[in-house]
Amino acid sequence: MNWIFRLITMFGSLLMMGCANHNDLSTSAGIKSTSIAPHINWQGDTYTLIEVPQVEDVFYLNKASKQHFLSFYNDPQNQSTDKHKCLYQYLERFLSGFTYKGDTYNADLTAIKDASNCLSLAILTKAYASLVGIKVEYGKVNSAPVYSRESDIMTMFWHVQTHVFASTQ
Repeated sequence: MNWIFRLITMFGSLLMMGCANHNDLSTSAGIKSTSIAPHINWQGDTYTLIEVPQVEDVFYLNKASKQHFLSFYNDPQNQSTDKHKCLYQYLERFLSGFTYKGDTYNADLTAIKDASNCLSLAILTKAYASLVGIKVEYGKVNSAPVYSRESDIMTMFWHVQTHVFASTQ
């Protein structure tokens, strides 16, 4: 037990000596610290405030989009199909020409444009699923992130998937 105390004491002493003898290499070598990026004034007048959409706005579908989906979903030919599979078939049939683009839209615009990114498709799927009470969860896709640079701002995106579950009733 005594050897453990000596080992801890010796290790602690070495740590303190290392901290006490620390020199700032940049000042001792004559190197001046410079900022890589200029200071950004986030409170400046150059930024336009935008209204943050409410959850209802994100998952909003117009009346025609709702009716189109519900007509397909409630079609007698689809009554023997599991609810989650019927949703999948609708998306597969009516979004077969879906084009992946970088913009994120709410559910309504995604349905109208038939183009957007994976997050918008997940939002649209959730909007349709909510109309008929299907459980939906999201998951991050384990793949390399997508990088984008606009002016001096770099952003990084991951892909998202929608998981639709069979009814437990």
